[in-house]
Amino acid sequence: MCDEIIVGGTPKDKIFDDGNITYLKVNNLRFDLKLNFNNKYFITENTHNKELKRSQCYPNDVLMNIVGPPMGKIAIVPVYF
Repeated sequence: MCDEIIVGGTPKDKIFDDGNITYLKVNNLRFDLKLNFNNKYFITENTHNKELKRSQCYPNDVLMNIVGPPMGKIAIVPVYF
């Protein structure tokens, strides 16, 4: 069952090292339903709660890339990330 489908977003300033909230990009998705955290990106709490409010993900959410190669990566958000 799916409650809601949301299209993610990218912050306008595209600064991914200034903040304490983990920001997931397409390269964090793998083909085995897991997330790859070799590259970590961060955004500010302000960006997280305002500009990207509709793109927030939670444990057990299913993430899928729909743009950029390679297509079809899917991951399930773990309880701790």
